[in-house]
Amino acid sequence: VVAFFALLIGRAAHVVPGSWMINRMSRSRSLRPNEQLILWFSGIRGSVAFVCALRFPGANRDLILSTTCTMVGVTLVLLGWPTPLVLKYSKVADNPTPEQRQEHERQPTLTEIGRSHWYSKLDKCVKTLVMTPQ
Repeated sequence: VVAFFALLIGRAAHVVPGSWMINRMSRSRSLRPNEQLILWFSGIRGSVAFVCALRFPGANRDLILSTTCTMVGVTLVLLGWPTPLVLKYSKVADNPTPEQRQEHERQPTLTEIGRSHWYSKLDKCVKTLVMTPQ
Protein backbone atom coordinates (compact mmCIF):
# COMPACT_ATOMS: atom_id res chain seq x y z
CA VAL A 1 0.00 0.00 0.00
CA VAL A 2 2.83 2.38 0.87
CA ALA A 3 4.60 1.56 -2.40
CA PHE A 4 1.41 2.27 -4.37
CA PHE A 5 1.00 5.73 -2.83
CA ALA A 6 4.71 6.41 -3.31
CA LEU A 7 4.26 5.48 -6.97
CA LEU A 8 1.40 7.97 -7.38
CA ILE A 9 3.34 10.73 -5.61
CA GLY A 10 6.42 9.96 -7.72
CA ARG A 11 4.42 10.24 -10.92
CA ALA A 12 3.01 13.60 -9.83
CA ALA A 13 6.50 14.77 -8.87
CA HIS A 14 7.60 14.16 -12.47
CA VAL A 15 4.49 15.11 -14.46
CA VAL A 16 3.76 18.49 -12.88
CA PRO A 17 7.28 20.02 -13.07
CA GLY A 18 7.89 18.39 -16.47
CA SER A 19 4.65 19.82 -17.84
CA TRP A 20 5.49 23.22 -16.41
CA MET A 21 8.89 23.18 -18.15
CA ILE A 22 7.36 22.05 -21.43
CA ASN A 23 4.71 24.76 -21.23
CA ARG A 24 7.36 27.43 -20.56
CA MET A 25 9.98 26.32 -23.10
CA SER A 26 7.97 24.89 -25.99
CA ARG A 27 6.38 26.87 -28.78
CA SER A 28 3.68 24.25 -29.23
CA ARG A 29 0.32 24.31 -27.51
CA SER A 30 0.58 24.12 -23.70
CA LEU A 31 -0.45 21.00 -21.83
CA ARG A 32 -3.75 21.69 -20.13
CA PRO A 33 -4.37 20.47 -16.56
CA ASN A 34 -6.73 17.72 -17.75
CA GLU A 35 -4.02 16.44 -20.12
CA GLN A 36 -1.52 16.49 -17.26
CA LEU A 37 -4.01 14.42 -15.26
CA ILE A 38 -4.03 11.80 -18.02
CA LEU A 39 -0.21 11.77 -18.10
CA TRP A 40 -0.14 11.26 -14.34
CA PHE A 41 -2.90 8.65 -14.36
CA SER A 42 -1.65 6.56 -17.25
CA GLY A 43 2.07 6.52 -16.45
CA ILE A 44 4.34 3.92 -18.05
CA ARG A 45 2.90 0.98 -16.10
CA GLY A 46 6.26 -0.04 -14.71
CA SER A 47 8.17 -1.11 -17.80
CA VAL A 48 11.30 0.82 -16.81
CA ALA A 49 11.00 -0.26 -13.19
CA PHE A 50 10.65 -3.89 -14.25
CA VAL A 51 13.81 -3.78 -16.38
CA CYS A 52 15.70 -2.11 -13.51
CA ALA A 53 14.43 -4.76 -11.07
CA LEU A 54 15.61 -7.54 -13.37
CA ARG A 55 19.13 -6.12 -13.24
CA PHE A 56 19.09 -5.32 -9.53
CA PRO A 57 22.21 -6.79 -7.85
CA GLY A 58 22.44 -8.08 -4.31
CA ALA A 59 20.66 -10.22 -1.79
CA ASN A 60 17.38 -8.27 -1.96
CA ARG A 61 16.94 -8.82 -5.69
CA ASP A 62 14.00 -11.21 -5.25
CA LEU A 63 12.20 -8.81 -2.92
CA ILE A 64 12.69 -5.89 -5.34
CA LEU A 65 11.58 -7.99 -8.30
CA SER A 66 8.45 -9.33 -6.59
CA THR A 67 7.50 -5.86 -5.30
CA THR A 68 7.95 -4.40 -8.78
CA CYS A 69 5.89 -7.14 -10.42
CA THR A 70 3.15 -6.65 -7.83
CA MET A 71 3.12 -2.89 -8.43
CA VAL A 72 2.97 -3.35 -12.20
CA GLY A 73 0.04 -5.74 -11.82
CA VAL A 74 -1.79 -3.49 -9.35
CA THR A 75 -1.36 -0.40 -11.52
CA LEU A 76 -2.51 -2.31 -14.61
CA VAL A 77 -5.70 -3.36 -12.83
CA LEU A 78 -6.46 -0.29 -10.71
CA LEU A 79 -5.27 2.39 -13.14
CA GLY A 80 -5.50 0.62 -16.48
CA TRP A 81 -9.14 -0.37 -16.64
CA PRO A 82 -10.57 3.00 -15.55
CA THR A 83 -8.46 4.96 -18.07
CA PRO A 84 -11.34 5.29 -20.60
CA LEU A 85 -13.53 6.77 -17.84
CA VAL A 86 -10.81 9.23 -16.83
CA LEU A 87 -10.41 10.24 -20.48
CA LYS A 88 -14.15 10.76 -20.77
CA TYR A 89 -14.61 12.78 -17.57
CA SER A 90 -11.49 14.89 -18.08
CA LYS A 91 -12.82 15.76 -21.55
CA VAL A 92 -9.56 14.84 -23.24
CA ALA A 93 -11.15 12.21 -25.46
CA ASP A 94 -14.34 13.89 -26.63
CA ASN A 95 -16.36 12.08 -29.26
CA PRO A 96 -15.56 13.69 -32.61
CA THR A 97 -18.34 15.36 -34.56
CA PRO A 98 -19.11 14.10 -38.08
CA GLU A 99 -17.28 17.17 -39.47
CA GLN A 100 -14.18 16.36 -37.42
CA ARG A 101 -14.30 12.74 -38.65
CA GLN A 102 -14.49 13.90 -42.28
CA GLU A 103 -11.57 16.29 -41.75
CA HIS A 104 -9.52 13.48 -40.22
CA GLU A 105 -10.33 11.16 -43.13
CA ARG A 106 -9.21 13.83 -45.65
CA GLN A 107 -5.78 14.19 -44.07
CA PRO A 108 -3.02 12.29 -45.88
CA THR A 109 -1.66 9.16 -44.27
CA LEU A 110 1.95 8.83 -43.18
CA THR A 111 2.55 6.49 -46.12
CA GLU A 112 1.30 9.10 -48.58
CA ILE A 113 3.42 11.79 -46.95
CA GLY A 114 6.48 9.51 -46.95
CA ARG A 115 6.22 8.77 -50.68
CA SER A 116 6.68 12.42 -51.55
CA HIS A 117 9.49 13.08 -49.09
CA TRP A 118 13.09 13.49 -50.32
CA TYR A 119 14.43 10.56 -48.30
CA SER A 120 11.88 8.25 -49.91
CA LYS A 121 13.25 9.23 -53.32
CA LEU A 122 16.83 8.78 -52.10
CA ASP A 123 15.93 5.38 -50.65
CA LYS A 124 14.48 4.27 -54.00
CA CYS A 125 17.63 5.46 -55.80
CA VAL A 126 19.96 3.66 -53.37
CA LYS A 127 17.91 0.45 -53.59
CA THR A 128 18.10 0.61 -57.36
CA LEU A 129 21.88 1.05 -57.31
CA VAL A 130 22.48 -1.66 -54.71
CA MET A 131 19.95 -4.25 -55.88
CA THR A 132 20.60 -4.01 -59.61
CA PRO A 133 22.93 -6.76 -60.78
CA GLN A 134 26.00 -5.53 -62.58
